[in-house]
Amino acid sequence: MRKYGAVAILAAKVRLVFRTDVLVEMLFTAAKAVFAVIVWGTLLSDGQTVAGFTLPTMLTYYIVSTFFQELQFTDHTGEELSQSIRQGTFSKYMLLPIMPQGYFLSRTLGKALLYAVFAGLAGGVSALVFGVPLAFQVTIPQVIAALAMQILGMTVLAQFSYCVGLLAFKYLDVSALLMVKGNLTAFATGAIIPLALLPGGAVTVLRALPFYYVTYLPSMVMIGRGADELAGGFVVLLLWMALLSVLSSLWYKRLRRRYDGVGV
Repeated sequence: MRKYGAVAILAAKVRLVFRTDVLVEMLFTAAKAVFAVIVWGTLLSDGQTVAGFTLPTMLTYYIVSTFFQELQFTDHTGEELSQSIRQGTFSKYMLLPIMPQGYFLSRTLGKALLYAVFAGLAGGVSALVFGVPLAFQVTIPQVIAALAMQILGMTVLAQFSYCVGLLAFKYLDVSALLMVKGNLTAFATGAIIPLALLPGGAVTVLRALPFYYVTYLPSMVMIGRGADELAGGFVVLLLWMALLSVLSSLWYKRLRRRYDGVGV
């Protein structure tokens, strides 16, 4: 575990070198907060509610979900993996005394935690500057459970992205597939709109998938809703983690035989 921790720390340090990227992410977080204030401030004026959301709870949801979304820095897992396969440099990961999946997941974790810290600062500052009325209704144990679920969910999404990236062994360029996956994931996790605004049947289906428990449920817990779903959410995420671990292992063993990169 120590070597995986070292990989995560190194990835975070490398991203600190590219300060412009970090600044852009902070500006994106602030822009999302401002956008939420403008749109929902108009729709939920005069004490109106939508799917049980008041203006303070809706804005709080967007602030929190933006922070959690930065922890989902998982698209880069598939992008880096597919790029190394396409460029013929993946062979170095086959020679390192570390599992390729663990290596890429550790890099993702290091970068995600870094960006989440700055996103949290940007969101907090934006809320103060623009006078966003926040409505946190959560206990300390629920906060810990929500953060734990978010990190577990981020790991599952990184595994999913890793599985998609492995397809580059067969199809070489999977950038379009990764883009589609990223957009669908952003919607299914509730990062674009709260899933409570969707039809009940759609929400029922999403409860069986890991995306529901990555951003949406932890964010809802922070505003005092959905805490009774935490236990079931951990079970669903653990089941998906086990499934994706087996699937990625099988795909890696089978598809890497097609690889003819540099040094192989």
